[in-house]
Amino acid sequence: MNRLLLAVFSLLVMLATPNARATSGDDAWVLRSPMAIEWERHSLLPFDRTPFHPTVRASTAAAKPPVTVLGYVTHWTLPNTTFHLDQMTVLAYFSAPMNPDGTLGETYHWNTSTMDELITQAHENGVKVVLTITNFSPAGISSILNENKATAIASIVDHVVESTRDAQAVVQTAA
Repeated sequence: MNRLLLAVFSLLVMLATPNARATSGDDAWVLRSPMAIEWERHSLLPFDRTPFHPTVRASTAAAKPPVTVLGYVTHWTLPNTTFHLDQMTVLAYFSAPMNPDGTLGETYHWNTSTMDELITQAHENGVKVVLTITNFSPAGISSILNENKATAIASIVDHVVESTRDAQAVVQTAA
């Protein structure tokens, strides 16, 4: 019953969210998640590549949570985020968009000294770091899964191996 209520609530939030539906193209009238809407809102803003030192709070005395606790950070909030690494087990960086042809788009901070520093500190505190890969278009997801799956897999593997990050990526295909 709780899952049904959560699903209904999520649907109501999406319906009440301005711009919750695409307005043109193959994806017209498809409900878009709040994450997709925020991604679109921020993806075209200017991006500052100036390195900075992430703010990290971690207590060596604190015990790690006994369950998986996912910390989630977006490229547009990273410069203003304080990371409480003692309170999480996984940090997900949002996001590298996957193009319909299976190639990855702009990864923003992912391959920078800022992320290198954050990932080092996360690992020192027992926190895994993953890259979230997204495509919010049903037509794009279909293209990736049906015609460009091999390219998509190769792109992800090459990118993760090249970047020396944790050898995993979270593929998020929420529409």
